[in-house]
Amino acid sequence: MRIRSLLIGCGLIALAASPVAAQYSPMVMGVSIGATSSDFQSPDSDARWGFAGGLFVGKATYRTLTTLEVNYVQKGGKGGGSSVRLDYIEVPLTFGGVGRTRSGSGRARLYGGIAAAFKVTCASDITAACNNAEGVEWVSPFGIMLSRFTEGERFVAIDVRYNIPLSRAFEGGAYNQTWQFKVIVGRSKN
Repeated sequence: MRIRSLLIGCGLIALAASPVAAQYSPMVMGVSIGATSSDFQSPDSDARWGFAGGLFVGKATYRTLTTLEVNYVQKGGKGGGSSVRLDYIEVPLTFGGVGRTRSGSGRARLYGGIAAAFKVTCASDITAACNNAEGVEWVSPFGIMLSRFTEGERFVAIDVRYNIPLSRAFEGGAYNQTWQFKVIVGRSKN
């Protein structure tokens, strides 16, 4: 009986605290769409443009935002008469601090994190290039997001991100250097 009473009491405290906690840490969710500019390093290549877009969900506090994303990202490079395009499903987990304007409608977020990119397709003028492409690529995203909130807690943001390569794109080969430029539309929900 004591254990049951203790569990009921803990449950009531958790239920009472939930609205208070939710008031200060809303969930954010939305979609992003944009472009990538990527090239290979070691050996170097020229940049190529590609597509980037996906979905995200996050947890906000007064001064921080942590997000989990699922993105479709095109990377690669060109040069020497050949071109390589690698398409990935990229799953970044990012953490960052948020600064607000006095009115609270404008926000800036500086963030970093870790991401795994899973190869979906590869297209190249050189068949051996796709055969040597790694199945998983690890990167550390680092970027800035500028957002504007409207009534109803909807927001529009511009996100600029650089993916620091942590693993090679090819067996014993080059690293992917990728910039992402995205427009984000989402909402905050308590």
